[in-house]
Amino acid sequence: MLKRNKRKKLRSKFAAAVLSASALTASFSEANVLSRLLIEDYLIENCIQTNSDITKIRKNKGHLSTALINLGETKSLLGQAFYKKSYELDTYFCQDDRKVPIGAQASYKILENVAVFKEEMSAREIEFSSIHEIMHVIQANTLKKFNYSKLDIIQRINLNLAKETAAHFARIIYAFELKELDGNSLYWDSIMEEDGQKDLLLSFEDIYRETIGSEEGVEDHSSALIFAIEETWNDLLLDNERWRDYYLTQGFKNYLLYLERGLLDSLPESGDEWIVKLREMGKVSDEFNFTKNIKPFPLKGLLDENPKIGWAFEAIEFERLARIVGRETIKDKLEDARNEGNPYLDIDMGQLRQQFLTIKEFKFFTEVMDEMVGSKGQEQLLSLKSQKVQGLSKP
Repeated sequence: MLKRNKRKKLRSKFAAAVLSASALTASFSEANVLSRLLIEDYLIENCIQTNSDITKIRKNKGHLSTALINLGETKSLLGQAFYKKSYELDTYFCQDDRKVPIGAQASYKILENVAVFKEEMSAREIEFSSIHEIMHVIQANTLKKFNYSKLDIIQRINLNLAKETAAHFARIIYAFELKELDGNSLYWDSIMEEDGQKDLLLSFEDIYRETIGSEEGVEDHSSALIFAIEETWNDLLLDNERWRDYYLTQGFKNYLLYLERGLLDSLPESGDEWIVKLREMGKVSDEFNFTKNIKPFPLKGLLDENPKIGWAFEAIEFERLARIVGRETIKDKLEDARNEGNPYLDIDMGQLRQQFLTIKEFKFFTEVMDEMVGSKGQEQLLSLKSQKVQGLSKP
């Protein structure tokens, strides 16, 4: 790493590019303006890290410093393991509104291994949210050699939903353990108040208590947690429209990014490797993996309920196929899909990607696609609307 004064000279030299609104509002991995040296400089200047010695955590970052110190002193078994993982995996933490996606409170940037939080967040909010982001740190380490280009859109969405579901369940475990092991119900009460969470949490707790210590059940805490998670796994996102639709949109945008960067230049591969990885999304250690028995999400009902989602998936898969084998080769299949009512088949995926980059407020991916269809597509959408088919929900 370069000396501090040399990094500052480089930072000054590229200041116009670095401080441009487009660079700051883009994610680190997409900006393409910051060199590796400038990124390192940003992390050193703006972020802090955990440490095996809690007293060595930098205390000049206000709520952020307090949150990481609290995490380092937690009574939660999961929290202790996550704190240890965060310094073993050399993770950075910072607060910067410019790096957090629209509609989110925090984000993990995989290329730089940094968890970023909104500047308005309190120490308590950062501590709780850090559990979600550290789960993503661990997942990134698990998936670092995994080839995403093998997946089709359904598999990619499934893996993305599993990553997020595991991260949300990590928060639930953390809050539950604080309540059970430390008598601190603050975080448990907090997630009880989140939209669509109360019934799931009550069910989770009931299953845990019915399982642990029962004659035919399991006797240890970890196994009871795993069983309670398995029983409520599908309900957490699929029954919570706000979260479900947000992560569906993020998954679609990630797949589109891969397509536009030329990373989907071969046909998807069959096989179960992605399911193996799906079941490692909650793997905290060799001793504790709370997703080891989960199954892929049953998305058919969702696609039946929201045909626009299925059309969008079909359209992007046709585009991937056309770029591999040629559009002329699949023209009959495209025509069949048009006749079956898909209005998205003529959307330029490159333009769609650019449209997502220019949006200033969160929009679901089908909303953006609705705005881009031609006159015939609009007719199809109006026909769909007249049938009163349920659309996507607002986050």
